Amino acid sequence: MYWKDTGLSMSKNLSHGFTLLEILLAVTIFTMMSLTIYHAAIVVVKGSATVTTRVKKINEIQQVIKILEFDISHATIYPRVFLNNNKNIFFQVGSGVLESDDFGIYFLLSNIPKLNNGFDYHSASIGYRLKNKILEKLSYTKLGCIADQEYQVLHVIEGVIAFRIRLYHEKKWLTEWQHNLALPHAVEVTIELEDIGIVRRTIILLNSGGLSL
Repeated sequence: MYWKDTGLSMSKNLSHGFTLLEILLAVTIFTMMSLTIYHAAIVVVKGSATVTTRVKKINEIQQVIKILEFDISHATIYPRVFLNNNKNIFFQVGSGVLESDDFGIYFLLSNIPKLNNGFDYHSASIGYRLKNKILEKLSYTKLGCIADQEYQVLHVIEGVIAFRIRLYHEKKWLTEWQHNLALPHAVEVTIELEDIGIVRRTIILLNSGGLSL
């Protein structure tokens, strides 16, 4: 009778289901698994967002390089005798040019189509500089002389750590340009961006060479 009663007692205990300890243990395990899955999902989402942001930034810098390449490759100069102004500066490059935090470049841009007429072209004075980690494009109201000129500022791209320029002329690399009536053969532009790194492009000037008076 004792073993029979014991068997009945055990079967009664088993019929009551899981004990409180077993339930708490199961809940704990389930919670830990849920947290692990949640954190893994967060990591995937953040990683995907980081990749998306990086791809967007790379596409943005590619567009910036295209703009720089088009503008700089079409740089030109005019003989002073046509403008009657000894203060005209047509091409200037160097550290601190245009009050840049790094290098700056100023030049006369030719063959720019007017918005109202795609077959009508004109010239414009523009420049590029670095200010507060922003690459800026300056558009001037007059040609040649940049002293005390009014200009419009366009933010080209943000997050720029460095903006450096080198010039290739007569088999030499230079870091500044002082010849008002001549252009270098090529311009090397280096842009360093946060989280991206260094982007470098060498641009051939279509109108390079000296101009006779």
